[in-house]
Amino acid sequence: MTYVTRRRTLRQQTYTGTSYRDESKIGRTLLEFPWGLNLYDRQVTTSEGHRWPEGRGVRDIGGNFDTVKLSFKSSVGPDATFSTGKRSTPSSDIWYVGDCLANINSATGPNPAAFTDLNATDATLYSWVPSSSESQLVALGTGFIADTIPTNPTIDGSVALAELYREGIPHVLGSSLKETTSIFRTLGSEYLSFEFGWKPFVSDLKNAAKAIIESDDILQQLERDSGRNVRRHRSIPRKTVVNNVSELRNTVFMSGIESLAFSGPTTYRVSDLQTREQSFSGCYTFYYEPAMKSQISNIATQARLLYGLDLTPEVIWNLAPWSWLIDWVADVGPVMHNLSAFSSDGLVLRYGYVMEENFRRVTRVNQRADVPRGTDLPREVRETFSGLRKTRRKATPYGFGLDFAGFSTRQWSILGALGITLAPRRL
Repeated sequence: MTYVTRRRTLRQQTYTGTSYRDESKIGRTLLEFPWGLNLYDRQVTTSEGHRWPEGRGVRDIGGNFDTVKLSFKSSVGPDATFSTGKRSTPSSDIWYVGDCLANINSATGPNPAAFTDLNATDATLYSWVPSSSESQLVALGTGFIADTIPTNPTIDGSVALAELYREGIPHVLGSSLKETTSIFRTLGSEYLSFEFGWKPFVSDLKNAAKAIIESDDILQQLERDSGRNVRRHRSIPRKTVVNNVSELRNTVFMSGIESLAFSGPTTYRVSDLQTREQSFSGCYTFYYEPAMKSQISNIATQARLLYGLDLTPEVIWNLAPWSWLIDWVADVGPVMHNLSAFSSDGLVLRYGYVMEENFRRVTRVNQRADVPRGTDLPREVRETFSGLRKTRRKATPYGFGLDFAGFSTRQWSILGALGITLAPRRL
């Protein structure tokens, strides 16, 4: 899939100012240090192009996605013109008239290139808002899958059948059922033979029939649920961290007048707040091959008849031959083997995404203890640099961080049977 990067400038804010010299009785003249700065709100997005699909149903129509949006706000704003008033130098009096900002280039603040350089690289814009690395996102998504994966029906089915196979087959199946029935027919209704021979024999037959019926129910349920969708969503509570809180005193008050060394009783504070939210959304489904059932459904019909009758030696004699009961023992073994083989590949993701949203806000405040006479400078300038970055990573049908080239032929055939592939060996 081809990635497309889109860039846009949302707003441009221009700050300018000029300085003048009053050379006694000559009048005001322009000095050679005019000041100007552009600040930009901008956004860059890198994503795959996907059209909204026609029709209904569960389709994986998304892809990997990165976007970052940066914005700047000042309490005084551009076009708010201030005058420094008179400031004496050894040779003249100097005024500054223009827009003012807190010291934008201060080393204690954020890297200004993301906001001041119109040609800043995408990497510069993205890096202004810290986020998880690719390996961290893969590990995060893998953990979400481990937490949300529904109980694999094929695993449940194979375990249940194994228990029925182990517990439900009576020892009497190892002998000739017809011969055993013949013995009880000759014994009649003697009490001891009934209590210690016939009742256990009938119980074994009932248990065998019950095991066959339940095995058929299990396989029919697997067939009904095959291809059904189970949606899961998980999120991690928002994490908030405040970093790099600093305070400086007696620094340059504002950009635009720094050439005048307009310092003094000032306080400069910087706080860096960062938040992070992480989440997962996925849709699971599984595949079951109906051919696995073999003849068990037909055998179950005989077992239901046996299980519903009032068993007497005559009834059991008339139900012979008993080959269907032996056939079940022969058939259930291969079915369990196939279910065990499919349990590792049969459960897949129709879609799965791990998402991360990072927010960063750097606030810088410059405050003066007093405002010099003859000026209209503000007592405080507050600036806020904000960035919101959203990241999404897509899972393969078998998890995060896997390569399609490594999928086996059976895995591709399962995806094809579920309708997930668009073409042979292509999602």
